Amino acid sequence: SLIYAKVRRDLRLAAAISDDLSSLSTPHQAELRLLEYARMMHLSRSEQRVYLRNRAEFDDDDLLPIHMTKKVLGYLVIILYVLYVSFYICLFGISLGNDTMKSWLMSFLMADLQDMFLFIPLKVLILHVYLPTLISKNVSRSRSSLAKVKAWHGRLMNENAAVYVALERPEMEASALVLDAFSHV
Repeated sequence: SLIYAKVRRDLRLAAAISDDLSSLSTPHQAELRLLEYARMMHLSRSEQRVYLRNRAEFDDDDLLPIHMTKKVLGYLVIILYVLYVSFYICLFGISLGNDTMKSWLMSFLMADLQDMFLFIPLKVLILHVYLPTLISKNVSRSRSSLAKVKAWHGRLMNENAAVYVALERPEMEASALVLDAFSHV
């Protein structure tokens, strides 16, 4: 019953993928889309949701670099914000004395510098270097446990909508790649 439900869900998804491939204007776009779907099918349900929300790879247009005027505008906004806050601190600090104003201003500037040069790089290292290594260890552990599953069951569980679409469209080069990867599972 669980396998029956999975096959039904995959066949419905295969029909949706096939409609999506038919709506694309060029065969090259259809090939790329099929490969993206095949790659996505190996993700968990929650990872698929995140992947679909961030469909940067499915976009037909390439990502363009940020224009120089937008960069300058961004830096200008940041600099104006720092100057505004510094001015506000100075105005408020004048009523409490020169030493208090200088100490507040220094603590504000030190906090900004710590954030820019210490905390943001640490955040990037932890979120984009350390955490992905933990996830890849879990993935390799789960792959080794999948190797212990019976061959027929493993083959059936690795069939997915992208494989069904590849079987339906054998003329596409991407279909050959998807079916070749499926046959090696």
